[in-house]
Amino acid sequence: LIRVQAMAARPRVVEAGLWLFGASLPVSIAGANIGWAVAAAGLVLCAWERVPVVWKAWRGGLALPLGVFLAAAAAAALFGSAPYHTLENLQKDAHKLWVYALLSTAFTVVPPGRPIRAFAAGTAAAAVYGIVQWLGGLGHPALVPRAHAWLHPVTFGEQMAVAFCGAACWLADPANRTRLSWGFAALTGAALVMSNTRGALAAAAAGLFAVSLLVPRLRRAAAASGLLAVAALLAADLLAPQRSLILTLLGRGHDVTTASQGQFGRIYLWKAAWAMGWDNPVFGTGLGGFRLSLPAYVPPGTVFDGGETRVGHAHNLYLNHFAERGLVGLAALAWLLWVFAVRAARRALKIGDPLALWGLAATASFLVMNVTEAALNVELVWMLALFVWTASEAEARSS
Repeated sequence: LIRVQAMAARPRVVEAGLWLFGASLPVSIAGANIGWAVAAAGLVLCAWERVPVVWKAWRGGLALPLGVFLAAAAAAALFGSAPYHTLENLQKDAHKLWVYALLSTAFTVVPPGRPIRAFAAGTAAAAVYGIVQWLGGLGHPALVPRAHAWLHPVTFGEQMAVAFCGAACWLADPANRTRLSWGFAALTGAALVMSNTRGALAAAAAGLFAVSLLVPRLRRAAAASGLLAVAALLAADLLAPQRSLILTLLGRGHDVTTASQGQFGRIYLWKAAWAMGWDNPVFGTGLGGFRLSLPAYVPPGTVFDGGETRVGHAHNLYLNHFAERGLVGLAALAWLLWVFAVRAARRALKIGDPLALWGLAATASFLVMNVTEAALNVELVWMLALFVWTASEAEARSS
């Protein structure tokens, strides 16, 4: 009996780690890292006590694309025009493969339901705090009120986009239309708008639109979700006149010192990344090379927001990879994201339960948010995307 109780305790250690991981994603990178470390320790204990674990689960899905992605990064580090920040960037890409393998294996021991509820609890706390921040900022006309809780506003907005997509996918099933579900959707939707992160709003719209188009029973909602998304984007843009694209286009926006600042500064970064890529087409400028190479690809004296002459990335994942990793790295990224999207779409079509739909919505959202940011380089964003994706994959495997 003691032996059986000890064996039963091992999966509980894995579950505790996944709870902490999920709850910490909207709150703290340190908490999330401690969470996966606890889950890994639980898996080691399972192996020691010979508790059943499907160890080969990590091999399917994204393992090979992530391995090729890491190899392409190593090639860019070795053969790129300069070895900028090589070890730092390589360990970040290796971390993606590790977290994917860990989550895929851990979800064979622990069902995803409770860790997802832990994520929802952490998200609700972050959303409430973010909304309070936004309301408090209304009294300061010189400031741009943006909900962000304990994170950067963009990171916060991208996480709220994924969480709101999850709430909408649960509400797509009439059996899940409870007051709690509606309240969570309203809370995360409000926090998303108040983050004033337009890329995140577009990402949420893309996620819901993808689900509406792909799932036959939800196609009637496609037009409504599209109109709602446009209204939300307009509202978020006009809620912060200092950052408004609409007002800038109308000539009534916030004055900036140079054209490279303000709402259209990204155009300079995108042009620079495009030129860098074609100057170093095979392996790019090297990992982290965008920042150091940027001054050579913009007009002399160009200054970006904050008075900076250098920016860390192109604010577009795809162009940034082309610039730093060349066509080899871009091809590896394309294959990774293709598998990421196709498997999510197949799960949604085959199963169609809320978690499978959320897996698709989160995937589509992730692809779109990388158009204006490099979410694949932000740990709390890509770990959330993998958390939802692997949970959905585990649910599909067990059904």
